[in-house]
Amino acid sequence: MAERINAVKTSFFGKGAIRLLGPELQKMGIRRALLVTDRFLYDSGAAARVGQVLSDAGVEYAVYYNVQPNPTVQVVNDCIAAARTLQVQLLVALGGGSAIDSAKAIAYGLAEPEQDVWDLYEHTRTAKACLPIGVVLTLSATGSEMSDSSVITKEEENKKRGYNSDLCRPRFAVMNPTLTMTLPDYQTACGCTDIMMHTMERYFTNGGHMEITDGIAEALLRTVMKNALVLRDDPRNYEARAEVM
Repeated sequence: MAERINAVKTSFFGKGAIRLLGPELQKMGIRRALLVTDRFLYDSGAAARVGQVLSDAGVEYAVYYNVQPNPTVQVVNDCIAAARTLQVQLLVALGGGSAIDSAKAIAYGLAEPEQDVWDLYEHTRTAKACLPIGVVLTLSATGSEMSDSSVITKEEENKKRGYNSDLCRPRFAVMNPTLTMTLPDYQTACGCTDIMMHTMERYFTNGGHMEITDGIAEALLRTVMKNALVLRDDPRNYEARAEVM
């Protein structure tokens, strides 16, 4: 089993949580970072706001904003190639599951530049290293901000594959429910559905007697169902967004 050198250490939750990112980066001794996000968050100014926090903490950074839904290995490899000379010490994923999964795959590739990152997702080799990853979450959905997994797609072969390793668990996650208020209503609904589906995948198993686990899953499903309806009618309800996140 891989050593848990990249296990989640810190989570910052609530309004203004981004203010705690700078001190965390200074504590980690980070001087160069790569911000991984999508074009919407780049154009909206969200990437610039996170970038300002990095700069204020004395961190030089570059931005890669070509993340797409169902991230592809081609996009991952393009970023790896562009970032190899930057000598980054940390990747910061800004967004939801697609940005985080992209950052994880890129971090694998930058840590082992002589290897093909897709080999991990084909399970023909095991990761031996991964650059540290942090997350600024903007979408409550996949839970990738705290998991050991990532999923990417190889379009030309029509393959979508996942890979699990404790090496890619984010070092920190900044979770401000207010950030999710910038989402279209449809994306908020998709995120709630995603949480429920991931939970039901585990709930409806033949794994034997698991009362406590089933009870946790049932409480989670009730909470998300209740607050998804609140957000349908009141998209700017902070408490409901906090419960979902």
